[in-house]
Parts: sequence; structure tokens; C-alpha cells
Amino acid sequence: MHRAPFSLLLVLLLSLLLGAPASAQRLDTWRLQVGDVERAALVRIPEAARATENEAGEPAPVVFAFHGHGGRAPGFARRFGLHREWPEAIVVYPQGLPTPSRLVDPDGRRPGWQNVAGTQGDRDLALFDALLARLQEEAAVDPDRIHVTGHSNGGGFTYLLLEERAEVLASVSPSASGKGRRVGQTAAAGVAVLHAGSPDDELVKWVWQENALRSLREARRCGEPEPWARDERVVRFPAEEGADVLLFEHGGGHRHHPDHARLAARFFQDHPRPAGPSKHLGVYAILEAKCFGCHGPGADPPRAGLRLDLPASYDQRSERGWLIASRADDAGIIACELFYRLARGGDPRQQMPPRDAEPLTAEERRQLLAWVGSKAPWLDAWPGAEPGPVSLELEGVSRVWDAAPHQAFTDLVSYRGELVLAFREGDSHVGGTGGAIRVLSSRDGESWRSRTLLAEEGLDLRDPKLSVAPDGDLLLLVGASRYEGTELLGRTSKVARWRPRAGADLELVDVRIDPEIAGPVDWLWRLTWIGSTAYGVVYQPEGDVWRQHLVAIEDGVEARAVATWDLDQRPSEATLRALPDGSMAALVRREGNAMIGSAPPPFTEWTWNELPVSLGGPELLVLDDGRMLAAGRRSEGEGGWRKRTAIGQVDLAGNWTELAVLPSGGDTSYPGMVLEGSELLVSYYSSHEGKSAIYLARMRLEN
Repeated sequence: MHRAPFSLLLVLLLSLLLGAPASAQRLDTWRLQVGDVERAALVRIPEAARATENEAGEPAPVVFAFHGHGGRAPGFARRFGLHREWPEAIVVYPQGLPTPSRLVDPDGRRPGWQNVAGTQGDRDLALFDALLARLQEEAAVDPDRIHVTGHSNGGGFTYLLLEERAEVLASVSPSASGKGRRVGQTAAAGVAVLHAGSPDDELVKWVWQENALRSLREARRCGEPEPWARDERVVRFPAEEGADVLLFEHGGGHRHHPDHARLAARFFQDHPRPAGPSKHLGVYAILEAKCFGCHGPGADPPRAGLRLDLPASYDQRSERGWLIASRADDAGIIACELFYRLARGGDPRQQMPPRDAEPLTAEERRQLLAWVGSKAPWLDAWPGAEPGPVSLELEGVSRVWDAAPHQAFTDLVSYRGELVLAFREGDSHVGGTGGAIRVLSSRDGESWRSRTLLAEEGLDLRDPKLSVAPDGDLLLLVGASRYEGTELLGRTSKVARWRPRAGADLELVDVRIDPEIAGPVDWLWRLTWIGSTAYGVVYQPEGDVWRQHLVAIEDGVEARAVATWDLDQRPSEATLRALPDGSMAALVRREGNAMIGSAPPPFTEWTWNELPVSLGGPELLVLDDGRMLAAGRRSEGEGGWRKRTAIGQVDLAGNWTELAVLPSGGDTSYPGMVLEGSELLVSYYSSHEGKSAIYLARMRLEN
């Protein structure tokens, strides 16, 4: 009697179990060798995403779904059924191996997943890598929509992937699982999380799940919960740094809630991987170390005529398609020569790197494949690349505040889901004792409410600068000047911490300047946090020679001297920003043209270049790929009589490309900049409408 192959019987059986015709709900059984072990998974690939010899397929999202301890892939696929909720997605149900579980299976008799990196020989992390590589070979995978979900032990493995494979993930949705109190510090902040769980869970205690969620929220500086637009049973914690955290709290105990698949599908659809090439910045270093020997500037001649250090090489073709990746069409990874060399192996003579060279590590291979999956972009931030132009389109300007006789000197930050805007109110631009600091907040940039008015008797408070401290507090830095009439007697810098739940009362305390550099007029103008340390520049406007000192502040109060700058033409206000390579950039106002500089850690050796423009009240914004936008007051005309607030693209070589001039004139400048996606928000003040007022400009950034 003729016997049907076991794999065919399994597919037919799964189709019956899943209650749909095989053609509509087909789950293929994949078997693959991972190390010394044969592993298995059930995989559904939509027909449109299947790659053929002539067609690459339509790029599709991918969801990996991991069963709980003691579970099986067929049963989990039948009960969870995410492939039915999202038929356009590639869905993978891997099968676990016998794994010890402290809670239910200490002898490890039933199948499950590793919970900690380095255990079980990282066999399950290797399975994830192997499945993803095979998917990229056999289907059109959208590299920006790779998601993971799992229940119980599978949810714990989902958290582990969040820690160990975040570079390829868009979002994750663990269920009934916890990952300890430090997951917020060990997991990448850019991956959105939807956690499903129950306070009635008697196996994975609710307090364990809450610890993981609290850690994620604190690390991402999440704001207050609000209902998720997709389903009001889910609460969303909007993140200030990184991706949001969502919680679906139900009353079903440890069981896998029947609505989790539907909610996870909608969540994944809403949360692709954030755009931006910064995720591939490390690729150039790998190419330089492992590939440039054969395909770099020192190769004479380069093997196969291919130079990986030149943008032009990225448009070359091979017999299988594009040498690097498809750039002229949407052919996908299957038509990429580099993918074959990295992922498939095959002929040892075609492996990259060759056998006589230092091999790629598993991590390097993953980064390269993720880069290839994004169609191998040539990044402007790579060494040797010409910076690409940025364009700005002004979409609108609104007047925010004009209640005082004079308002000026703004700063703007995004904080816990709101815009926070600070500025000075007074009788005039300078002098007197009436200078006070007003702080406003807004959720949409249109409706503003006053949060506090900060004043101290006998002091002129001015130039407020906002920054978010590592503990989540908002730090407000101001200059405090003492006058007798219009004569300046002295100045100190003061800080206040704003804890939103503490109400409007803020206490200003003096910043204590290092005695080695302290003088009678010390002005610490702006702080920028790098890790747990705030950096700023103290300038001392005395006589003809004005001095500047770079300082570091660990506690927000004690300013320790780091370096002294020797710039001419009375240098004063300075903005510092961290660059993607770990170095620091500085934009400095002078009586002449502005200066731009940079230094590697520990920020003691600086290199400077002069910009062709002057910039009063300078602001600097660093994009993810390292390009920089600068803003401030431009002076034009003979004697600099015409004042405008302008924004331009700058680089460390001292180049300036003007991008926009905001509606402004007269007494104007001191902008603050916040980038939200592709929308640039700029606060500034101006008197071009007859009286000084605070404005907010909305601009569309294209790059």
C-alpha cells in the first residue's frame, strides 16, 4: 500500500485541527539543523510573500510565537491562531526542547525555552537566528516588521529576545511572564512592548510581572497611563525615550487570554521598527575590520572589482541580482549576492570572509544581515561619506505667549508625553530685578497651560534651559543676576528639579562652581546629559578677555572643571551635544562668527572651526545619523542691524547651509528645538509684530 509522506500527513492533520482548508491556512513543517540538534517549527508564509526563482515576493511582516513550558507548536498554533488574525503576516510557531523549569518541571522533562543568555548553549537564540535566516532566503521579509510573542515560558523567552536580539526586532508582546527588575536596563529601549497578564496569576506572580513592567517604564521615562486607541482595555504608557509600553491586564489567571492574538496583531501593525539609519552605524566598522582587506581602499586590485567603501559599488549587479542589495527596484533580499555569501555558505570559495581570513562572529553576521535586509543603505554618517542635505519646510507658526511687558529666551523639551516650554518674563530685555521664569506645558503644541512662575526677590532670572536627568526629573537651569540700576554686580547659576507630582513649587539652589575656575561672574548656560553626567560650559564675561570652562556635574549641583577653552572674540553662550560615535560637539557664540568644535572622551582635547555666520542664543540638534542642525540669531546688513532667527545644517568642518529663516525681527532668537519623527518643533521669541512674544514653529524635516 502506498504511504503518504509523514510531512504531508502532518500538514493535512494541522489543517483539520485549525478548522480551515489547507490552501487557506497552510502551515508548513520546517526541520532544520541548529548545531548538533534537529529543530522544528510550523511556518505560514502568505503566497504573496513567497520567493520564487523569478519573483522576490511582496515584503511581509514576521511574527515568531513561542508556546509555554510543556506546550507543543501545533496546539499553540491552533489555540493562539495569530496567523488567522493577521493573514498577511509570516507567522512562525517554533517547537521547544526539554528544558528545566524551576516552577513546574525541575527535571526538564517537558519542552520549553531558555530564559537566560548563556544557558543551554544558547540553543534557542540560535534557533531564532536560523529560522530568520531561512525566512529571508525563502520569502520576502520586511526587516522593519519583525515581531515576537509568547506565553508563560515562551513570554520569558520573548523578553530574552528583547534583550539579546533587539537590533532586528520592531515590537514584542509577552504574556504571563516576568523578566526581573533590571530588564529596563538590559533591553533596548527602541522596541515597543505590549505585556498581557493577570493579577490572579498564581504561577507567574503578578508582582514579578509588575517588576519587569516598572523597570521598562522607568528606563524609558514613560508618562502617565492612557487608554490605547485600539482597545480601551489596554493602557498605554507613552515613552519619552524609546518606544511605548502597553499593558493588557485581564482576570484570567495564568491562562493565555483568547483576545491576546487579536490585540497583539493590532499592536504589531501599529509598531514597526522606527525609521532611521542609525541602527546600522556599526556596520561600517565590521566591513572595515573583516571585508576591506579584499574589498577596501588597500586592496590592489579589489577582489571581483568590488569596493565596499564606495557608494558607487552599491549599484553594481551580479548574476543573482544586485551585488550589495536592490537599490533600483523592490527586488528584495533574494536578489542580493551579499545575502548568499553571508547566510547560505555553499561553495567555500564564495564564502565571506574567505576561509583564510578572520571569520565573522555571530553578532557581526546578524548585524550585516539586518543591514542587507534594509537594502544595504549607504549611510551619510559613515566615514568618507559626504553628508546628505537636510531640507525644512515651514508648516506654520503660532504665538504662544505675550502676557508680560517683555518675554524672551526660550527653551523646549519633550517630557513624559508633553512639550515643556520655558522662557523669561520681565520689564525689558536686560537689567532690573523683575526677571522671572515661566514654564508652560502642552500635549499638542497648540493648547498651553502655565505650570509655574519662578521668581526670587532682588534677582533677575533669565535664560532658562531644560534637560531631563537620568532619574527622570526635569532640570531647570537659570542665570541669576544682581543689578544696581543697570549695573551688573554679579551673577550665579541656579537649578531646580521639577517633579510633576510635587506640584508647582520649585526650589532654586546655587550651582557650586569648581574653586579652581570660579569667578565673580559665572554663567553656566546649558546642560547636556551623557549617561549619568551633565556637561555644560561656564563663561565669565569680564573685561576684554572672556573665558570659558567645560564642567561636569554628577549631582546637578557640583560643577567640576574638565577643560578650559582658549577662544578669541569674547566667547559666551555654548551648547553641547553628544555625537553617535561617543564624542561631543560644541556650538559657541562669539562677538564675531560662531565656532563649532568636537572632542573625544574625556572631552579635554578640542578641535575648532569657524562658521561663516554669527549665532546668538545658539541651539544644536544632532540627528540619529550624526548630521546637525544649528539655530540662533543671524545678524545681517552693515553693522548687523537686521536680526533674524535662522536654522541651518552644520558640520564639524565649519560648513553652514541655511535651511530656513523664521518669521522674526528686532529683538529675537534663543530657540529650542525638539524633533518628533519628521516634525521639527522650534520655540523662539521675536518682536517683529511690535512686541516681544513667544512663538512655536512647526517644520517638516526631509532627509
